[in-house]
Amino acid sequence: PYRRQRQMCIRDRFKSLVLAHYMKANDTQELADLCGYGITTFRRIFKEEFGTAVYQWLLKKRSEHILYRLSFPYIPFHDIIEEFNFASPQQFYRFCKANLGDSPTNLRKKHGQ
Repeated sequence: PYRRQRQMCIRDRFKSLVLAHYMKANDTQELADLCGYGITTFRRIFKEEFGTAVYQWLLKKRSEHILYRLSFPYIPFHDIIEEFNFASPQQFYRFCKANLGDSPTNLRKKHGQ
């Protein structure tokens, strides 16, 4: 019982670390570093806990957050580009087309509040 409790505690701690740091991470290596794990161990534990690859999960979360931010028409694109560390408006545009299926402008029109 104690060992099982301890394992759950470690898993909860791992998930808490991931959820606390993922917004600051641009890739798997950065997230592993922020959480204090080596990349191989981090990927293994992440897959066990979240059931998916780190990169896919990060991409999904980033996409969700960007779509949410786009739903507020008063937030300038420039602010979103900066907030999510895009190197240029073109990179942001390509990300939206590839991962959200449309341009930032069209997404804002579709999902605006």
